[in-house]
Amino acid sequence: MLGQYLNAEIIGVPSRRSLLIDSIPEKIINRYLNLHSNWYSRDALLVEWKISKRLFSQSNNIFHFLYGENSFRQTGKVNALAGHKDRLIATYHQIPTFFEQRREQYSFLHTLDAVVLVSSNQRAFFESMTDANKVHVIPHGVDTIYFQPPKLQCPHPKFNCLTVGSNYRDNDLHVAVIEALNKTPLRENLEFQIIGEPRFSGLFSGIGNVHYMSGVSDADLLLFYQHADIMLMPLVESTANNALLEAMACGLPIIVTDVGGIRDYIDDSYAKLLPLHNIDAMVDETMNLIGDIELQRKLGKRARQKAEESFSWEIISKQMLQLYQSLF
Repeated sequence: MLGQYLNAEIIGVPSRRSLLIDSIPEKIINRYLNLHSNWYSRDALLVEWKISKRLFSQSNNIFHFLYGENSFRQTGKVNALAGHKDRLIATYHQIPTFFEQRREQYSFLHTLDAVVLVSSNQRAFFESMTDANKVHVIPHGVDTIYFQPPKLQCPHPKFNCLTVGSNYRDNDLHVAVIEALNKTPLRENLEFQIIGEPRFSGLFSGIGNVHYMSGVSDADLLLFYQHADIMLMPLVESTANNALLEAMACGLPIIVTDVGGIRDYIDDSYAKLLPLHNIDAMVDETMNLIGDIELQRKLGKRARQKAEESFSWEIISKQMLQLYQSLF
């Protein structure tokens, strides 16, 4: 969509390897380029190599690195040598402590023409590293056409609490909340469905009404959202959160920990925002929602409206286009 309006290129992973890049010894590339298997790989270096060659032969282009943590290191310096004829943007997704722990490694941030953040709690770090006017918070989006409430609302045999994802989830709190709820008379009518990484499955093993799943397809994920009653999200930190946006788009009422950048996406008109590590608050709010069908419907309807009004990709892409247009 954006490419229809500007000469903008979204940076991805190359399909072909480079003999030159592959020939660089590991100790050299680690010492000078901070190569890391998760955060900056040889594939990312190859992308920057290809872009750098183009910077000397083209002008008035925008190169947008969608995951700056993984893919942007050297291109800004090359762009300066080439006369700064093109514009460079990178989007960053990780929590503030991730960057604070690697502050020296991000000294190149000033070479970007624009920094896009997905939540406002990231702003302080990036404004300490580059011109504050370059820093823009543009929320993550969701496909509200694909993720939507079910066409028919069918009664569920049990009250289904869904949790999706593993990043920065408060698993200890989650287990404690489930165990506390299972000590109440509601236990026989409760079901907890958790979709996450296999390495965390053991934390929930032995709890009879917990169904822990990994490797779920997109089609099945949509069905889990549509068949759930609430989204239960105990967190320890957050920036953008895909699972929350997808749950909103599917019209789920949400119970979530109020941490990090959550309030850039969630408010109390369609969600219950709770203090960090507070077992009693999460248990109480879950029990309240279970007993109030009308409140469930009200919160779910408002969640869907908010997703459509503020976070559909059509809306987010317009914000990005405005940023692109401002760079020339």
